Amino acid sequence: MTVQTKFEPITKTMTVARGQAETFEFFTARINDWWPKHTHSIGQEKTARVDFEPQVGGRIFETQEDGTEVQWGKVIVWDAPHRIVYSWHLRNPEEKGTEVEISFTALGDDECRVDLVHRNWEKLGADAARIHDQYQGGWDHVFGECFGGFVKAD
Repeated sequence: MTVQTKFEPITKTMTVARGQAETFEFFTARINDWWPKHTHSIGQEKTARVDFEPQVGGRIFETQEDGTEVQWGKVIVWDAPHRIVYSWHLRNPEEKGTEVEISFTALGDDECRVDLVHRNWEKLGADAARIHDQYQGGWDHVFGECFGGFVKAD
């Protein structure tokens, strides 16, 4: 008998001094400007771009210097500027994709709370615990430091 371990979603929250629509745009349309593509991608230093296709079914993908495109996930919900949900299967087959939800909540005209929830770790089977632990710290860097630093600095 196989016992399925339930993993708590990884959650991260930040508040930024930007409007909701602008913060949503920074996360999606400007992902290439803040994503640490040389350390957090398939191609590493060969990765030239990271892009979000802005619609349900759109891809999140990297383009390497030689033009090779590698899909990381697919948009499930595109509710600009409030929320996006996407599958995330970086380095895994699409059917083993976890799910990331980012919510953008206006706290006034020039302030926005951004909430990240990364869930469905069980899809990764025996690798779930290891990968979950890696992403716990990985999101601190990518979401907290890279995205957060970009939104605050730009």
